[in-house]
Amino acid sequence: MSIDYSTGYQICTVARKIHQHLTDKFRTYDITPEQWVILKKLSEQDKISQRELSDRVDKDPNNIKALIDKLENKSLVKRLVNPDDKRAFLLCITENGKALIKELIPLDERMIMDIEHGLSKEEISKLKSVLSKIHANINNPN
Repeated sequence: MSIDYSTGYQICTVARKIHQHLTDKFRTYDITPEQWVILKKLSEQDKISQRELSDRVDKDPNNIKALIDKLENKSLVKRLVNPDDKRAFLLCITENGKALIKELIPLDERMIMDIEHGLSKEEISKLKSVLSKIHANINNPN
């Protein structure tokens, strides 16, 4: 079988194209797609630990630390002392971060519309279901 028909290859190719497209769209805002995911997750609930954020975005804690460092240097996120554990920090979006999120949401929504163009609601639902199953298969190999 040609690699072009491999499920993994096709998923990786599409994911790479989406990543490249978002990188181009976000370039003028000096933010990467990875940083956008962190901001977006924190906008859903901030004042969480780096460990909790790492779990929520399914990324290595060391990668999260590096992303937070960059976002903090850009004054988009700040670390607050955790009142329950003085050795730990809670992550919080700054006013600059909130403003950037408001500015980028339309770009993100447009990207989603472009991705889903021509797909029925049923196809989108089925695609999400299949991707969730693949994700579970990878996390829980036989």
